[in-house]
Parts: sequence; structure tokens; C-alpha cells
Amino acid sequence: KGVSLPGVEDEKEKFSFAKAMYAMASKNWSNAGFEKEVMDKTKSLTVGGNFGDFLVPTEVSKEIIELLIPETVLVSAGARVTNVGAGIGDLELPKKIGSGTAYWLGELDTIPDSDITFSNITMKPNKVAGLTVISKEALRDSPQAVEQLVRQDFAEQIALALDYKGMFGDGLNNTPKGIVNT
Repeated sequence: KGVSLPGVEDEKEKFSFAKAMYAMASKNWSNAGFEKEVMDKTKSLTVGGNFGDFLVPTEVSKEIIELLIPETVLVSAGARVTNVGAGIGDLELPKKIGSGTAYWLGELDTIPDSDITFSNITMKPNKVAGLTVISKEALRDSPQAVEQLVRQDFAEQIALALDYKGMFGDGLNNTPKGIVNT
């Protein structure tokens, strides 16, 4: 048995699929009045009708539209990243505070002494972290996708936090003191 549309089976010779398709494409139903009437009767079977939405499943894409986030710049601008002293408390680092001097000299001039000078700075460890709750079902149904999503999200957010505080941090409330405030 075939599928029938109201009006199509009753008046096969009168209904024209060609007229209906042309009218839909041109949005001009003036030459397809009967076809419009039949189409209006079947509207409840279409998506967006009374129960048509239940018959046409929604497709879910595996692609995710990512948040727009700023580009991190601190490391690419030359900031050094180190794990020296990680986990041992405060860290004393020698800091160069003065350079030697270069001189222009004549043929028989003596080169004057100049010294490179140093001081120490104390670095206090700071911690940046994040936590998210993942349901057992999400881990069971799609463990690799969930792990990749969470890992990428935290990598981005921690990089942004380091970048911002590395530039503008005030050193208060467990945050590092950034370049602007040093």
C-alpha cells in the first residue's frame, strides 16, 4: 500500500505535483489553487505542525561552536616559563640590574672597567586551577570527546588567566604581580 495525501487520491487528475513545486519555488500560488488547498490540509504532517516535529528527529552535530577568546601574548612576547623550584616554596632568583658599558676608544686609549651588577628577587609560588563537574553518563557515553573538550577548555582558560595576571596582576589575593605593577 502506498502513502496518500488528502485530496491527491480523491482527485488524482486534478492535483499536479509540477504545479505545486513551481508554486512553492516561485511563491506564487495563483495557478495552483487546488494544490495550495491540498498542501494546507497536509500542513499538520510537516515539521512544525501538530505532531510532525515528533516524526522528524533533530540532528545533533559533533562539531562545537567554540567561544571567542583573546589570543594569549605574554609568552610569545618573551616571558620565560620555568618550573624551577616548583613545589618547594619561595624561590630566590638572581636578577641582572646593571650592564657593563661599551666604550668607543682611540688607538692607544685604555679600556675603562665596567661591571655587570646583580641583585636577588624572591618569587612566591601562586596556583591557578579549575574544576568542572562531569556526569557519569557523559563519561560513559563519550569519554574521549568529554575529556578532550574539558582539557582544551581548561588549557585555554588557564593560559588566559596566566596571560592576564602576568601582565596586570597586583600580587594580592594569591595572584602573581604582573609586569605593569612590578
